Amino acid sequence: MDVATKEVVTVAKAEIGEIMTFVWSPDSRWIAYAKPEAVGMPKVYLYSLESKKTIEATDGWYSSHDPCFSADGKYLFFVSDRDFNPSSAGPSTTTSTAPCPGSISSPWPTTQIGPSSRRAMRWR
Repeated sequence: MDVATKEVVTVAKAEIGEIMTFVWSPDSRWIAYAKPEAVGMPKVYLYSLESKKTIEATDGWYSSHDPCFSADGKYLFFVSDRDFNPSSAGPSTTTSTAPCPGSISSPWPTTQIGPSSRRAMRWR
């Protein structure tokens, strides 16, 4: 809801499934959320309350979800389900979730390679 105009604003709507995870940036200027896609994997998006525009933060190649901001608002973290073990039987995926860290101090880029990676993305 836009407090000044009392207008209800729809930030995003999923074509399939539901948007289950969303978080506000520490300065309340951005909303990050994970949205299931009709084609491809779930993506993480950023919505700017100032410009009223949505930015696609991840592509649909891997399932990305559970976004959260660092305490200082400089980093956007999310969980990305990835498997870097090619086999003749085809890809396999492993899903695990971790709680959003309350305060993270991390230089860019920070990436852990494994079945499920928490990635840091400097977005400002």
